[in-house]
Amino acid sequence: MWQPSGTAIVCGESFRSCMRSIPVDDLVFGPERQSEPASARERQFLTEVARLTRSGRGDMTEVGELDLWTEGVMSVPADAGKKLLIGGQYLRVPGDTTLRVDLDLEVTGDRATIDFHQDVFLNGYEKFARKGIQVRDGERWRLSYEIGVPNDSSQLVVQLYATTISGEAAEIEFHDARLSMTAGRAKSRQVVVIVDEVAPADPR
Repeated sequence: MWQPSGTAIVCGESFRSCMRSIPVDDLVFGPERQSEPASARERQFLTEVARLTRSGRGDMTEVGELDLWTEGVMSVPADAGKKLLIGGQYLRVPGDTTLRVDLDLEVTGDRATIDFHQDVFLNGYEKFARKGIQVRDGERWRLSYEIGVPNDSSQLVVQLYATTISGEAAEIEFHDARLSMTAGRAKSRQVVVIVDEVAPADPR
């Protein structure tokens, strides 16, 4: 939690311990920063915020679809390291639901290559992952799959990381990035990959 004074309060995942970070030279997390325990009231407040915005968030089955990406093009400089592009949903999933993830993206950039890492976590456990997918300038990666969720589950997170491993910079154009939930037809926890291919992008 950021405060108007410029300090930040950071809690462990259990919220048993929360510390206030006091900036030095305007660096909140700099090497010279000072720390002190947060008050019980602040810890209680942050616990309630986390409950409402994470596992307490309503499920998406009534909505049906959630856009995972809102901007059309994303730049990933080589010096940015591993960059998180999609993440942080923390949705609740009712039982007998089928999840579907659709990704369709294109890479451009002089002699650029991007290494992608895409995964899904449910109840804190990894349910699906595609790692080491390399897409070069002028190529397009399409990935679609379904995951059955027979029982009530929580903390659904869909993540996508990107690292530029060749070239100075690369751009990712998103044609599709979507999470869908369909109720009433999940019979098993099986993952079904519908498409997973890297191919030359369509001529412009």
